[in-house]
Amino acid sequence: MVGLTKLGKKFIGGALARHSKMVKGLIRAIAGKQQRMLSKICVRLRRGDIARFVREIRMEEDEEEEED
Repeated sequence: MVGLTKLGKKFIGGALARHSKMVKGLIRAIAGKQQRMLSKICVRLRRGDIARFVREIRMEEDEEEEED
């Protein structure tokens, strides 16, 4: 079994907090619809079904072009 020292836990806690703030700041730069699409992309990437993911993203992009 492997574990972190108190110093390691403190370091990771601080790094994750800074990373979270940075990501939230970057996400604010895109519109709500884009944020939702990014969230879907991340979920699908975690699932690992990349072929399905690519098909769905292409379909969503085509729908967006039709809306514009």
